[in-house]
Amino acid sequence: MSVSGMIGLAAMLFAAVPTQVEWYYTGTLQRAELRGNDTPSSKKFAVSLVAIKHNGEDALVYLTDDRDDGAWAWPERFGTITLPTVKASPMRIRHKFDGNLYPIPLRHPVFEFPQALAGGEGEWTEGRDRYSRLGGKKIGDRDCTILEVTLDRARRQTLTVETSTGMLVQLQERLFLGRGDAFDLTLNLEDVKSLDNNTAERTAQTAASLLALQSQLARTGEARPADLSREQVEATLAALPELKKTSPGTFWARFVESIERDLSQQSRRLDGVAGLAQKFVGQPATLTDLRLITGSTVTAKELAGHTTVLHFWDYNGDKLVEPYGQVGYLDFLHNRRSKLGAKIVGVAVDSRLGSPTETSAAVRSFRKLQEFMNLSFPIATDDGKLLAKFGDPRALGSTLPLWVVIGHDGVITHYHAGHYEIQPDEGLKSLDAAVVAALKRQLEAKRDQ
Repeated sequence: MSVSGMIGLAAMLFAAVPTQVEWYYTGTLQRAELRGNDTPSSKKFAVSLVAIKHNGEDALVYLTDDRDDGAWAWPERFGTITLPTVKASPMRIRHKFDGNLYPIPLRHPVFEFPQALAGGEGEWTEGRDRYSRLGGKKIGDRDCTILEVTLDRARRQTLTVETSTGMLVQLQERLFLGRGDAFDLTLNLEDVKSLDNNTAERTAQTAASLLALQSQLARTGEARPADLSREQVEATLAALPELKKTSPGTFWARFVESIERDLSQQSRRLDGVAGLAQKFVGQPATLTDLRLITGSTVTAKELAGHTTVLHFWDYNGDKLVEPYGQVGYLDFLHNRRSKLGAKIVGVAVDSRLGSPTETSAAVRSFRKLQEFMNLSFPIATDDGKLLAKFGDPRALGSTLPLWVVIGHDGVITHYHAGHYEIQPDEGLKSLDAAVVAALKRQLEAKRDQ
């Protein structure tokens, strides 16, 4: 069947999906095989969906309930799926395993190849993916089609799909994380609830407000750090009254409550970090000799008289979680501004450096990241004592990195905790502006000598 034919059939199937209905799925992600002293690694999650009109198109709006350690921040837990489509589903959960965070994509709630449900081919391929129609099955009062799918990276899925609507009823999937560790993912349709006109309208209104807020925060697409900027917090606070007005009685209600709690924490964090910046900016910094991961040393004398940027972060090469502390942009800034006399030094903060038996493992991890990112700026080590002198933002509920710009005269001119909000074509624009301003003062001081 042609692509246009598939889309046409998908549109007809989607027309059979009622718009005043809420679907509720529950799921599990469970370690499939344990070895030696391994402990089980599992999680439970849920997904709620409802059909709405979004930007004039038929769509499903979804909300994932995935709140354990390592789960997405709230702006990444919801979104839309425009139908009909054959694109990859944007729905995903995230699982922390063996110290790393892995995004786990979830399959479309509406099967994207409806020709198979109408009888179609018994077997077919789409790119590298292989599909097999195994026959029919009745689940409750639903007539379903059973399909087997083999995807890239050896992911295997068994789907149970309602034949008349294409809605997913059951999913069993084998996938692999880490160094080839097998996991089993399940997703089951637990409840289908009809919504009265009022609830359906408020559900759609809340969805529209959240999607507009998500776009305003620039939190669509790839995941971002959980910390919000001051501007993002203020935008969310402005949207909150309307969300609290329309969400009660809908599946959004608990989610909106969690946003309100998060805003309270984010505001305290921002106030605390702002207090740190106010405390340190304009004050002299006491620089000491910095021991590098190469074994050499950057002395305080070498840094004296130069604009210096200290980037405190964990530099843990075993995790390699985006956005890698934005070190790629920092390396670009180093290559550009070191020619003008700026000194960029990464500071790997790790408590293991305080233990003689663990120091080597920590340094190996730093070197792994340095090699993986091909970083040209030097990386020093710190067991936390140097960071404490500049104010550890983690004590205030914030996270590393911490960026400190020190002028040629030894005075702190710029202080920023957390990741910068950036545009890919602009890089670390605000940090670079602070460095350039300090370099200008450095040049002026040299001319006046």
